[in-house]
Amino acid sequence: MNLEGIRTMQDDTTKPTGVVFILLKDDKKVLLQLRDGNDKKFPNTWCFPGGRKDGNESYIDTVLREAQEEYEIALTPEDCSLVTTYTIDGLVENNHVFVCSVGNQQPVLHEGADMKWVDVKDIRTLKLGFQQERFVPELVSYLDKV
Repeated sequence: MNLEGIRTMQDDTTKPTGVVFILLKDDKKVLLQLRDGNDKKFPNTWCFPGGRKDGNESYIDTVLREAQEEYEIALTPEDCSLVTTYTIDGLVENNHVFVCSVGNQQPVLHEGADMKWVDVKDIRTLKLGFQQERFVPELVSYLDKV
């Protein structure tokens, strides 16, 4: 999808929306984060990182900000591709899911209890927080093409 189009998308501001960003290494392993046990939503579950948009922030700018805040990963819009959107029942509408290549950058954990790099085939066996298993088929399809 054209990133310029993503930059200018406007939401229905009555519904919370945000992003999920899947950090991808050259060996096609992806980063999962273990949520803290005292988190109100999905405690002690593995998930892909993400966050809510701030005000009129674009989806891609949300990804860039969140990756820096959560992992000290510096991304550019060109590092990321929109894979799909999904709704978290009763929680978030129109969440945008991006895959972002990190090259040789090493994440530094600032949120959550732990993190780990996993092969995408292993993700299929996990029940992820935020109902993220719902978009794993699209993720697998995307990764098969890159």
